[in-house]
Amino acid sequence: MADYHAPARAFLREDHFDYDDKTDEELDKYIEDNGIYGFEGDTEDYARSLAEDAGGPLETFTNAENYFDYDSFGSDLKMDSALTSHLEDDKAQLEDEVEEAERDVKDAEKDLSEAKATLKEAKNRPEDKEEAEGEVESAEWDLESYQDTLTEKQEELDDMNGTIEERENMSDQAYAEEWVDQMGGVSELGKETQERYFDYASVARDMDMGGDTTEFEYDGKTYTFNAHW
Repeated sequence: MADYHAPARAFLREDHFDYDDKTDEELDKYIEDNGIYGFEGDTEDYARSLAEDAGGPLETFTNAENYFDYDSFGSDLKMDSALTSHLEDDKAQLEDEVEEAERDVKDAEKDLSEAKATLKEAKNRPEDKEEAEGEVESAEWDLESYQDTLTEKQEELDDMNGTIEERENMSDQAYAEEWVDQMGGVSELGKETQERYFDYASVARDMDMGGDTTEFEYDGKTYTFNAHW
C-alpha cells in the first residue's frame, strides 16, 4: 500500500528540525490535521495545477495580469498582422480615392485650359465674352476644389502609411500591449489565450523567492510544499 505521507514526513524531518524526533504516527496525525501534502512536481507544475483547479490563472494569482507574456503574444500577433490587417483594407480604399482625385484634377485642368482658350477667342465677341469669363471662373473653382480633395486624401494616405509602419516597427511587447488595450485588458481575452501566454515560470520563481513554496526531493521525485500550511 502506498505511503502517501512519506514525502511530507521526510520534508518535515529534514526542513523543520522540531519534527525530526517525532514518530511516523505523530507526524501522520500532524500532517492530517494541518493538510501538509506535497504536490508531486516542481513549483511551475504546482502553479499550473492551482490555476487549473481555480478556473484559470487570472482567478488564481494576485496581480496575475503582470505575468502575462506580452512578448510571445506580440510575436504571434505580428505574424497575423493583428494591428494592421484592417488598416491595409482602409489603405487600399484610400489609394483608390487618391487615384480618383488625381483623375479629377487632370480633367479639371483640361477643362480650365479649354475655358481659357474659349475666353481668348471670345475677346473680340463682346456678346460671348461674359459667358466665357464665367466658364473660366467656374473651371478655376472646380480645379481648386479637386486639388483640395487630392491634398486631403493624400494626407490621409500618408497618415495611414505612417500608422502601419509605426505598428510594424513596434517591439513585440508594445504590439501586444496595444492589442490588449484595444480589447479592454487581459481579462477580456479568451481563457485559452490567457492560459497559453501566462508566464508560469515567472510565477513559480516569485513563489519560491517569496517563501510561498518549497521544493523538496524525495525518492528521486520533486515535490512542492505550500509554506503556509
